[in-house]
Amino acid sequence: MELAMNNDEPLDPQQENTVDDMPAADDDVMEQPEGELTNDEVVNESADESATEDVEILDEPLTPEEELAEANAKVLRITAEMENIRKRLQKEVSEARRYASTGLIRDVLGSMDNLGRAISAASDEERTGGIASGVEMVLQQLEQILEQHGCTKVSPKGQVFDPNQHEAASQLPSSEFDAGTIMEVLQDGYKLHERVVRPAQVIISLGAVVEADSQSPDEQNIDSDNSNGDESSQV
Repeated sequence: MELAMNNDEPLDPQQENTVDDMPAADDDVMEQPEGELTNDEVVNESADESATEDVEILDEPLTPEEELAEANAKVLRITAEMENIRKRLQKEVSEARRYASTGLIRDVLGSMDNLGRAISAASDEERTGGIASGVEMVLQQLEQILEQHGCTKVSPKGQVFDPNQHEAASQLPSSEFDAGTIMEVLQDGYKLHERVVRPAQVIISLGAVVEADSQSPDEQNIDSDNSNGDESSQV
C-alpha cells in the first residue's frame, strides 16, 4: 500500500520546471518531406545538366556530306604541301648538280692563269718555237673543255661596271671611255651557267678630266684689280 501511495505522490515543482525547460531534440529541425531535393542538390543538378548539354553540342556528329568535305579539304592541303616539298627538293638537287664543279673550275683557272703568264713572258722567237706554241694549244684546249661544261670567259672591256660580276682594281681618267666604263681588263672572269665563278679584275674610267687653270680664283681677282689700277694710272 505504501508503494502505491508513493507512486501517486505529486512531483516536485523544481523537477517539473526542469523537465519543461529541456528543448525537444527535433523542435528546431524542420522535417524534410520525402522525395524533395535541397537547394544545394538542385544547383548541382542544374550544373550537371548544362555541362551535359555543352558536351552534346560539341560532340554533335557530322553529316556524311560534311565529313566527306572535311576529308577532301585535308587531302588537298596535304597534297599541296607534299607537292611544294617535292618541287623544292627537286630544285635544290638540280642546283647542286648544276654547280657541283664550281670548286674544280676555280682550281683549274689558277693553272690556266699561270699558263697564260708563261705565254705572255715568252719572247717572239720563243713563241714561234715548239714549247710556247704547245703551251698555248693546251690553254686553248682547257678553255674549250670549260665551255663544253657551261663555263664561259668574261672579258668586259667597254662595258659598264657591274659590282656583281666585276672587281675594280683601280680608277683612271680617260678621254676615250665614259665615266663608270671598264677601260682595261687585268684578269678575265668566268661564269658557270648563270653564276659567277670568278669576277673579272678591271680598271674603271673616270671619264675625261677638265684641266683647271693654273691660277686660283683669288689670284685671278688680284690680277684683274692690278690691271684695272694700271689703266686708271695711265689715264
